[in-house]
Amino acid sequence: MDYVNETELMERLKLSRYTFWQLRRDGLPFLRIRGRIRYEPVQVDAWLREHCQGQQPVSTPVILHQPPSTDLRTPVEDK
Repeated sequence: MDYVNETELMERLKLSRYTFWQLRRDGLPFLRIRGRIRYEPVQVDAWLREHCQGQQPVSTPVILHQPPSTDLRTPVEDK
């Protein structure tokens, strides 16, 4: 399971520190691991979809993590 720190998450979401702290205050999920704050992208994704309004419909996820590709087919080039 991959965790990210505050700076990495702010960069991925393109948020200012102030806006990010407001989201934390509003309940953005985080973990404290040995005194350091870490975020699990899957949990943050779910929380944002549930709590935030925006231009994206709720059914469209904010992609914070890239699951491994399950497509094992090799691409075929057009001739």
